[in-house]
Amino acid sequence: SAIIQGIRNQAAQVSRLLTGPLMVALLLIRYRIDQSLPHNDASFYEALFSILLQRHDKSKGGYIRPRKSRLSDTNLEQFFNALCYVSSKAGESSFSRAQLSRHAAQALTLASQTSDVDSVLSDVIEITCLIVADGDDCSFIHKSVQEYHAAVFVRDQPEESAIVFYK
Repeated sequence: SAIIQGIRNQAAQVSRLLTGPLMVALLLIRYRIDQSLPHNDASFYEALFSILLQRHDKSKGGYIRPRKSRLSDTNLEQFFNALCYVSSKAGESSFSRAQLSRHAAQALTLASQTSDVDSVLSDVIEITCLIVADGDDCSFIHKSVQEYHAAVFVRDQPEESAIVFYK
């Protein structure tokens, strides 16, 4: 009831995003963890990665899940942003594991991160669930997640890189 009332009162812009059960579920997860509703599209996606990355740990009171990649939250999110950019640039939101590994290797380089490709992908797939793996097939849970994080990657680039990108 609180979420429905909150959407009606405070977050009417976000209601446009709630087009299916998946997006509603993501909103519910966010609300359960930080007891807030996003005020616009950007704020919906902005906290999503970190919330999903920490949701299980926060429910365990002080437990910190060991990560295979050993990357910090910030570095893992920078990698994810780069992965979204690389895969979006390739025009792919669904791919084989081999394709995903190639994109991930390129993303690690772009994000200036050093980690094992399989480990960092494991962290993203198993902890955040923003990429779903079914056998050899992998895909982003929603194209808008990929688009948002690809845009964040571009936004966070140095001015010189942005100029090259927009040209």
